[in-house]
Amino acid sequence: MKKIMEWFGLIIAANAVFIFVVGIVNILFELDLAVEDIALPYDFGELAMMCGALLVVGGLFWLFGNLGRLFKGMGKHPVKSIAITAPLIAALVIFGNYGLTFAMGGPVQRAVEMGNTQQLEKLLTTNTYRPDELNEPLYFALKQSNYDMAQALVTAGADVDYIDDDEFASPLLLSSVFHWEKEAITFLLDQGANANAQDNLGRTALIVATTYRANSFSTDDAVSVLEQLHSAGADASITTNDGKTALDIATANKNQPLLDQLATFTAPSK
Repeated sequence: MKKIMEWFGLIIAANAVFIFVVGIVNILFELDLAVEDIALPYDFGELAMMCGALLVVGGLFWLFGNLGRLFKGMGKHPVKSIAITAPLIAALVIFGNYGLTFAMGGPVQRAVEMGNTQQLEKLLTTNTYRPDELNEPLYFALKQSNYDMAQALVTAGADVDYIDDDEFASPLLLSSVFHWEKEAITFLLDQGANANAQDNLGRTALIVATTYRANSFSTDDAVSVLEQLHSAGADASITTNDGKTALDIATANKNQPLLDQLATFTAPSK
């Protein structure tokens, strides 16, 4: 078992070196190579910290595989052993913190999830991020109703029409209509989100609001959201993949307030 842990530690360390080399190639040649579908940071400092965290993990496995020899060495050479272990503990604290950050999706995602607006603004000011690195944090900022963070992320390049990688490929606006308070919808529309974006079932925000909003919030809220979407250009004639409009869904659900509201959108002009 000790030998297995020792070799496992060496394998992790070798992977850390490989990842560092791939990351440097990305930075130097502006490529987008990934390791096991994990996108690597474009910032040299973040790349170094990530690889350092992996080296620490590998070092811990190696240490556990050599504990017997280490304890013998500490008995014979205590001062030398302390001089070696102290930097190792410091590295563990520093890189362990970064490892946690990386596990949470990177420093931007961690700042958002912890609600640290000041740290987020500092990161966005001092670093350059690709839009795809800011989209998931934008999702969480809206989920947490933190619109200061959301605004900072959009200003830095986050895409308000970001499509989630869930099974329905939901645009951010559809997620907000399905799950979140009306202020999130208002924010996205004010930032220019496409009111007619569709998921892979063909549903628009108008259709999602008609289908689910009244159940999650209230009928009055759903009616208000329908009005808001229509004012932003939502097209009530768009159908789902199986050919249903929002009006068809409201009719099937026998929701009269929604029916009345949708009828005003589809009524012929006089």
